[in-house]
Amino acid sequence: MKELILFRHGKSRWDEQVEDHHRSINDRGIERTTAVAQYLQIHQDLNDYTLYSSTAKRAKQTAEISASIWSKKEIIYDEKLYTFSTSELVKWIKTIPTQNKIILFGHNPCFTHFINTFTDDYLDNLWTSGVAIMQFEQVEWSKLRKGKLKHLVNPKEILI
Repeated sequence: MKELILFRHGKSRWDEQVEDHHRSINDRGIERTTAVAQYLQIHQDLNDYTLYSSTAKRAKQTAEISASIWSKKEIIYDEKLYTFSTSELVKWIKTIPTQNKIILFGHNPCFTHFINTFTDDYLDNLWTSGVAIMQFEQVEWSKLRKGKLKHLVNPKEILI
């Protein structure tokens, strides 16, 4: 059994005059990312997960905030995760070696489209700092096929 957590980057700043790859998350993004990471720490056993992140600044910041809360020391950054294409994301996932449990920090629209393609559920939009927890029956990532959406975490619902 494989488990995949898609963690969309925190709300980013639009007031910075930088190219997309270099945009950072704003205060609300930090607050929501922190809340979601704390929620996952309580409700999800994260011990065996390997963390991967897009190299975009906002995704890296989201991963670093989360890893700090989870006491995870290693995040693997991959330029190929700076993608908005579901087909590129699927190609990347199929190259994952042996890890059974992974967390990806990345971007829409590919995360939302991935959820809608690889589960029987429909999601209009994965929120910034939103999380989708998915399970897959196959033994190898290279044989990726439809799985189950176990849980969605909407940061607005846990920040009450």
